[in-house]
Amino acid sequence: MSTGRTAGAVYLAYFVAAIVAQGLMSRVRPVSNAVEVLSTLLYVVLTLLLYGLFRRVNSLVALVAVALSLAGCVTMTLEQFHVATPVRFLLLFGAYDAIVGYLIVVSGLVPRAIGGLLIAAGIGWMFSTLAPGEQPRFVAAGIEGLGFAAELAFMFWLLVRGVDVPAARA
Repeated sequence: MSTGRTAGAVYLAYFVAAIVAQGLMSRVRPVSNAVEVLSTLLYVVLTLLLYGLFRRVNSLVALVAVALSLAGCVTMTLEQFHVATPVRFLLLFGAYDAIVGYLIVVSGLVPRAIGGLLIAAGIGWMFSTLAPGEQPRFVAAGIEGLGFAAELAFMFWLLVRGVDVPAARA
């Protein structure tokens, strides 16, 4: 299995776990918390797999993306357990999505349209943190929909087409 397909499978597992956690949130909070922690761990694995795909494109930019994603995972987990954080996790994940989108656009490993969607979604997530709760509901729903569509498209591309990382030149 290619690194891209492995990343796609982990992405799918993350999506399933995150959706299950949200569905359980109002009914069985302890189970929801456990599943949400699992989904966060899956996202950490996904982040590292995507770093493996994009480090040859631009290792520094890919490393910044990893740092943002890992910080987002930590921040989200702390917020889940009602620990105050200085930065909203969506700001971090928005920056991460935008950078991954950029890496897609410049690499050509995945269709540039998917990269463009991720850039737009990332900017949307970052925008939504500027004045949380103050945007009209349709704007928040649009940002969520764009983010979901962008990540879903990326996940399906990875699952169906995969990405073969070019071998390092000697």
